[in-house]
Amino acid sequence: SFHQEDEYEFRIQNNELESMRKSCYSPTIFSTKLLMRIFSQDELLDVYISSLNQKQNNKYSIDEIRLNYIKDMVRKYYVNYFNNQNKKKSFDYVWNACTRAIN
Repeated sequence: SFHQEDEYEFRIQNNELESMRKSCYSPTIFSTKLLMRIFSQDELLDVYISSLNQKQNNKYSIDEIRLNYIKDMVRKYYVNYFNNQNKKKSFDYVWNACTRAIN
């Protein structure tokens, strides 16, 4: 449907994502830059990252569709980060660090 297409208009071209990834030395910086790219400053004023769609400390949960997009892009562009046995950091561990950085 037309509405579904509109929901994903925030998606970024692969070449821009790749360039963004090359300029970021960690998934936390990448996720923060991506957040700033696909959300307006006004949208970010009173939100926090949560899986619950409710108010907390007068803040609202961030748009889950775009947040999941950021999560998917972190997983896609930092796959070697998680597969490197020397790092031994799970995706969940790194994603939690990303959400702390975003908040």
